[in-house]
Amino acid sequence: MAAQDKPFKIVLDATHEACALKVFSISMLERNLRLLALFDVKEAVVLVSPLMKTKNLFREDFGRFKSIDPEIIEVESSLSFLTSLPGNETIVFLEAHAVFQESLVEKALLNPDYFIYCSSVSEIPLFAKTTVSELVRIKKDGQYKGESIPPIHLCKQNVYMRNLRKTINPYAFYVRSETEAKKAEQFLFEITHYGSIDIVAKHFFKSLARFLTRHLSRTNITPNQITYSSILIAATVPLFFGFGFLEIGILAAILVSILDVCDGKLARFTYRTSEKGDKLDHVADRLNIFLYYITFGIGMWKRDSLSSGWQALELIVAVVALHLIHRLVIAVFKARHKIRIHDYSGVDAKARLFLPRRNIFLCFMTIGLFVDQPVMMYMAYAIWMVVYILFHGWRVIQEKSKTDVAARGNS
Repeated sequence: MAAQDKPFKIVLDATHEACALKVFSISMLERNLRLLALFDVKEAVVLVSPLMKTKNLFREDFGRFKSIDPEIIEVESSLSFLTSLPGNETIVFLEAHAVFQESLVEKALLNPDYFIYCSSVSEIPLFAKTTVSELVRIKKDGQYKGESIPPIHLCKQNVYMRNLRKTINPYAFYVRSETEAKKAEQFLFEITHYGSIDIVAKHFFKSLARFLTRHLSRTNITPNQITYSSILIAATVPLFFGFGFLEIGILAAILVSILDVCDGKLARFTYRTSEKGDKLDHVADRLNIFLYYITFGIGMWKRDSLSSGWQALELIVAVVALHLIHRLVIAVFKARHKIRIHDYSGVDAKARLFLPRRNIFLCFMTIGLFVDQPVMMYMAYAIWMVVYILFHGWRVIQEKSKTDVAARGNS
């Protein structure tokens, strides 16, 4: 059944008292309104019960990042409101005491056809695009029997999340108690974490970032403010390194790594994303690693760990050159396969655990300072980069591109 591109009304059923429950310090109702606003939805109808209307459902910063104007209507039940509308009116309806994956909302807004989301493995919240009369029938029956609206099974909708470097099933689930709200926070943190990350971020920074994100979400601190703070602290790291205060520089660099996780998580969980903040974050990351290489080498010379400035220069040039060569090898793989090498297979994902980048560099240098052998560990890091260049170079040669395989098959 086609919707025939008719204009549609967006209705959120917030009559359930669980809509006031908070996930990352934002009520379930407000979370879903913020989610809709991400896709430039400007207006929505919110149905509330007399009890829900007395509750404080919105934070002070609601509407600050993306504007949406909810029309709050007090009703005895969502069904009583629906029966008052014309039966042939097109409507997007969702239950507000639920968490919905962003791709589901995007598909609902862009899909020209009528549909209802369903799952063969678990109970999911009501989320449908259809006519009012059909929705009334579904609400009265208390279940969807699959007779008229084409169902979209979530378990069959694998989505590759490029920014997270992993494939996931779109999700939708109820939040009906404080216990479920805490489980939702844990689930969202895990599902929005990178699919392939280094071992330091996975087993150390991740726990700290989860703790900080949970507490930061209760404040009016914005993700961009964390990004700016991270950039400012990152700017001090090369200064500490360059003047020989290597231990202080390491501590500052670790703090930067933790904040880099927090700003992205806070933006996703509170729907306060910003293209400007995201670009700043990525640009800063790209510059930091080279500054770390250069200034740490200078700092070792300043501390007389190296015999001369020329020796420091040789080490710095070698590490920077190896880093650039490694990035080139990875870029070649991506150009051939249209996917990042760390996402290509299980072997490549495991190799990402010890990838010679910022966190692994900090790990090597921390060990070097602890055993009072920073130069030895700096050189060991360079050797580790050579190992990865050889390994990823072998992966480029071994894994033929899909185009090459198809060409051979047709010949």
